[in-house]
Formats: sequence, structure tokens, C-alpha cells
Amino acid sequence: MKLERINVLRLKDGKLVREVVETAPYEFAISTMAKYKMVIADEDADFRRGEIRKQRVRPIYLREESVSVPCPLNHHALVSVLKIGEEGGPQPVESERKREYAIVITHRDEKVLRGDLLAVLNVFPVVFVFTKYAHKPKKVGLADVEKDTQ
Repeated sequence: MKLERINVLRLKDGKLVREVVETAPYEFAISTMAKYKMVIADEDADFRRGEIRKQRVRPIYLREESVSVPCPLNHHALVSVLKIGEEGGPQPVESERKREYAIVITHRDEKVLRGDLLAVLNVFPVVFVFTKYAHKPKKVGLADVEKDTQ
């Protein structure tokens, strides 16, 4: 596979930073066996219908070489989890990751309480296809553009 240089956007000390990363696409398979991980609110928060925003959740630890997908069933009457993330931006699948927040969309004006089950993640182990070369992403520099997010 041909190596490409791409920009990966991260938050660092309140500023958006574009890191230039050298990487290449590769093929992989995921296992048909998954592990459930609960996405649980770690703070009380008032929401208005139609809002899309971050909700802090109890830390969720993901092993290296795994991918997670929110279960498509809605587990909370107020919000639906669109994705989960961690401070600082995306991390490569080759590393262990700690998820600290969920991006949610709300269905009505109401309050989420600390301890509420927001969703369930399906966590699948990755099985690499060994007939293809997998190039581990490598940071090679910073892009010229940095913006203050405040």
C-alpha cells in the first residue's frame, strides 16, 4: 500500500493542532465474538431537545487491536450516543485507549443523572489479514494551521 501524509486534528491545551501523520490503509477483519462495555454517565447534566453535545462518562478502557461500535438499540429514554471519545482526539487502533466522553443527541428536555446507562458498546477484537502489510501510523510533524478553540 502507498504511504500517505494526512492531518490528524487534536486538542492540545485548548488549541486545535493538526499533526501530520504518515500512514496507509490496510485490511483487517473483526471477530464475530464481541464484549459489551457499558457507557455510564459520570455527571448530572440538563439537556434540551435536539441538542448535540459532550456528556462525560465513566472511563472505558479499550485494548489495543480492538474496535468499538455503539449497540444500535437505544438504552436511554433521553439521549442516544452517537460516538465516544477521549480528550486529545483520536488514537490509533494499535494502542490502548481510554474513552472519557460520549457525543449524544437528546430527544426531550430533561436531566441525565450520574450513573445513568446511556448505551452499550460492542467491542470487537481486530484480526489482521497477514497477506497485507500494515504500516503503523507515524507522526512526522505539525501542519501550519493552529486555532484557539476558546
